[in-house]
Amino acid sequence: MRSKKPFLQFVGQQKETGSLYALRNLTMYPKALKLGLSEVSAQSRAKDLSRETSCVGVWKVAYEAHVRVNTHEGLHPLEQKIFALLDAERVDPRREIFELDLEKAVKVIRQVAGANFLLRESWGGEERQKYRKTRLYWSSGKRRRTRLAKSRSELTKS
Repeated sequence: MRSKKPFLQFVGQQKETGSLYALRNLTMYPKALKLGLSEVSAQSRAKDLSRETSCVGVWKVAYEAHVRVNTHEGLHPLEQKIFALLDAERVDPRREIFELDLEKAVKVIRQVAGANFLLRESWGGEERQKYRKTRLYWSSGKRRRTRLAKSRSELTKS
């Protein structure tokens, strides 16, 4: 006979998924990133921002972290923690634009999302090519071992 789990275990606990993202618009903010949360995808959020009439240029996804949270609070506290940690780099207190490099933004997003369940990460456009050569991009598997083996052999040659 199968035992039933108590109903109270599930009250107030729901799984929410979303994307913490870093978007880039080189026309409006050449040295800044827009950080935020989307319950759909970062790509759809970038399209929505680019369609606005007050926006000059196109927003592109630089980094996206897909997360799942199992708490009753939801995803928005993650976004607020990121904003609190990066408050000194904020361009305007009313906007989600931060003047910082992508490496620091990724580090903070990973730090905040690390306690929760980080499903996967993805890089956009030029960043994908740039980070393809680093350990940051290759998290596991055969490609990482191959890349590390090649870099070790290059180091021993010189």
